[in-house]
Amino acid sequence: MGMLLLKRKIGKSIEIQVDGMEPMIVSVLGIEGKEVCLGIAAPREVAVHRSEIADKIRLKEGGGLGIDREKHSKNWRNDDR
Repeated sequence: MGMLLLKRKIGKSIEIQVDGMEPMIVSVLGIEGKEVCLGIAAPREVAVHRSEIADKIRLKEGGGLGIDREKHSKNWRNDDR
């Protein structure tokens, strides 16, 4: 699985399209220090969870963890932000 890195300003969105479904929209609602407030609009049949919750659900269901977030974020991470 790959990761697309995008920069968005407050009030801007990205749209995720999956064949046969309504688009999902992720909007940047605000930024406070190092925290970003995101709004996610998705069809009801799409589960949306924070990554740590999704990992717990997968482990409980006998699956493995999701993507390696450390691997995908290490080139982007900047502690000076």
